[in-house]
Amino acid sequence: MKSLFISILLLAVPSFALAIDKEEALYYADWIDTIQDNNLTLSKAFINENPSKALLYISQAIVNTENNFLKAKCYIQKGIIYNYSYLNKSDSALENLIAARDIYLENDKKKKLIFNNILIGEVYRKNGNIERSNQLFKNAFLQAKDINAYALMCLGYLAQIDLNPNILIKNDDSLNNLVNNIYESELKAYAYFISHKRAVDNQLFDLAVQYLDSAEKLYEIDKSHTQSIEMLIKKAEIFERNNNLQMVVQLNESIYEKSITHNFGKGLIYSCYKLSDFFESIERYDWANPYLKYINKIKMAEGDRELNERILLAEKEKKIDVERVKTKNELKFQGYLTFIGFGIALFILAIAIYIYFAFKTKSELANNLLLANTQKEELKKEKDDFLAYTTHEIRTPLSAVISASEILDRTELNASQKGHLNALKSSASNILFLVNDILDLAKLEKRKIFLETIPFSPAKVIENAISILNSKALDNNVKVELIIGNKIPENILGDAFRFQQIIVNLLDNAIKYAPGGVARVQLKNIKNKTIEVQVSDNGKGIEQDKLKLIFQPYAQEKTNTSRQYGGTGLGLAICDLLIELMGGEIKVESSELGTDFTFKIPYEIAKKRVLENKGLVYPIKELKILMAEDDQLNGQLFKDLIQNTVNNVTVDWVLNGEEVMEKVASKHYDIILMDIEMPLKNGFETSSEIRKSKNAKINNIPIIAMTAHLVEDVLERCYQNGMNDCISKPFQIEILYKKISETIKNIDLGKSISSNNKAKYLEIFIRTFRKDFKELNDSISSENLSLVKSKLHKMKGSSATMEFNDIAECIAAMELKKVVDLMEDLKLLKTLFLSNTKEKLQL
Repeated sequence: MKSLFISILLLAVPSFALAIDKEEALYYADWIDTIQDNNLTLSKAFINENPSKALLYISQAIVNTENNFLKAKCYIQKGIIYNYSYLNKSDSALENLIAARDIYLENDKKKKLIFNNILIGEVYRKNGNIERSNQLFKNAFLQAKDINAYALMCLGYLAQIDLNPNILIKNDDSLNNLVNNIYESELKAYAYFISHKRAVDNQLFDLAVQYLDSAEKLYEIDKSHTQSIEMLIKKAEIFERNNNLQMVVQLNESIYEKSITHNFGKGLIYSCYKLSDFFESIERYDWANPYLKYINKIKMAEGDRELNERILLAEKEKKIDVERVKTKNELKFQGYLTFIGFGIALFILAIAIYIYFAFKTKSELANNLLLANTQKEELKKEKDDFLAYTTHEIRTPLSAVISASEILDRTELNASQKGHLNALKSSASNILFLVNDILDLAKLEKRKIFLETIPFSPAKVIENAISILNSKALDNNVKVELIIGNKIPENILGDAFRFQQIIVNLLDNAIKYAPGGVARVQLKNIKNKTIEVQVSDNGKGIEQDKLKLIFQPYAQEKTNTSRQYGGTGLGLAICDLLIELMGGEIKVESSELGTDFTFKIPYEIAKKRVLENKGLVYPIKELKILMAEDDQLNGQLFKDLIQNTVNNVTVDWVLNGEEVMEKVASKHYDIILMDIEMPLKNGFETSSEIRKSKNAKINNIPIIAMTAHLVEDVLERCYQNGMNDCISKPFQIEILYKKISETIKNIDLGKSISSNNKAKYLEIFIRTFRKDFKELNDSISSENLSLVKSKLHKMKGSSATMEFNDIAECIAAMELKKVVDLMEDLKLLKTLFLSNTKEKLQL
């Protein structure tokens, strides 16, 4: 048993070879790069026991990480495994070490490059290419010297000693000086330890003992007691090799005492065997006895283990006997089991074949669906692009037509000329109506129309819709009737414009298809806070088989319908999508006596009353306007249309964004009308540059965007680039006047908040902001996108008016995010509100 333990101990001590060994390479690899990974750690655990498994773990680490430095360390460890654990894997070792070197070169990691080159030199040394390896070691030494990397200088120097032992024999002071200059205590101790290996290999035993003494002291200082005892064991082996028994005994006694103190099993076993052998050899059994007792305890433990193994073996034999008896009893059923097993195997095979073909078919169908969906998306994009550019090209010249007709309408015309002008304006309005229908349908299909939530009177909106179509009803000799039921809410919350659009489209249809007849609009209030609107006519009706297609885009009852009655067949499709967006539903019933369209939408009662704006005019006076428009015809027409010498409204017209920047730098303007699509510098870029200007006279100028391109989310981009509002071309002059008036009014309101009345406005701001904040929180929770956007836009405006710029900027950032990402921003909004107003918000 004693000889067995000695053999184990000798095997545990690595053999000294004239080369950097695997233990040294792995130690320096961990020192040079401390980055770790679970797979890398598992790989290191299996390097000696199962190198193939170690390589598998490293490969997993490389696949699972995007960290280039971790990959480099994995390549280093793979190179070490291939070089030290396999005989003929030098090419694989070089391949991995070169991959690591490329990463270190790219990131200028000099120390790691030096270590990598030393390992590459070791691969060449193993292959017999001594000249190449020696050159690599020398270069590594010099490179380490340039950056005062003494630990790497030491390793490079040792690698050269492995090739040429005379270096150590002739000048051992050089190595000692190198090691002594290493700053890290533990690394210095290890350097002394591996230096002693070279001294032993070259028969320099006194030098080896000196190195081990230095290593032992350093480990003791660092309280690395097990490593310190290991150094004592190495010294004992050297003295035993040189037959210095007195030193062997002294050292083993020291090993024994320290091993007991620090509970180091290897040292205890080693010293007990050595001391008991020595004292027995000089017949001092009383001194050998304590060590023998300890060894006997080990033997008893071995005896107990052997007994347990015999018991386990007996139990296993007993189990085998039981199984043998059981097998005999079951032999008669073997034929049945074989038959059943064969049947099950056939069944499983059949299922597997079925699954294979089913999966193959499913994969083919999935690929076909994916291809079809890709083609569909491409076609949809092409359609959207075509729609965007086509409508833009239509609206641009149409803008010139409408603007010219507005200017002509201001001149003195006779009756005939007036009639021709009205016809021109009517035709242009019809074209604009059709283009807007196409745009609305495109937006609805892409879910890019968001409903407003403002108070309005449904009865008054319907009355207004009837007045819009009054002239068309007279032309068609159609009588329009309005029936308003009982308990109709005076004001509800919703989108008045879209509600009116639905009524206009349905009533226009009724007037169109019932010439000489009656069109009736009936408004009812039904249960569960729902209003019902019925639009009916006594025309010829719709064929029953056509009713199911009535709400599809571009669908009309017959092919000649659009020629006879006009239109594109988009109105009903738009109504259907708008009503669905409002959370309602629409249905149609038709017979030869006429057609009834009925829709229902839910509502909420509005707390505020709707103020009437009958005949409201938005005059603009004493204004200096800068207009940017690259189209020559539109530019001249817009200038003539807007400029008004009576009210002292002047317009300066420029062609692009660069000219805008030149003008605002040299002259004061009250407002800028900015075209979006312009050469050299477009409207978005120009507006952004104005807002970022450090000149306070420039960066606060109100900006209204003008565009004929309304398929994409232009308004949102306008707000992002600092514009105050947006108007679509062609526009009516009254609408432009209204936007100019409202924009300037909002800017002036912000300027009018002086120190005398700020407290009053602050009180209003706090009250309204709290209410809006609560509603914003609720709308985010319910994922009501349209209400979220409406609230954010309102809160941003009021914050900017009060000059709470950090709140306004926070809300502007929130407008760009998805609803699900806004809850964290509410906390920031609370903090900013408290900071600016000294008041708290509640979530």
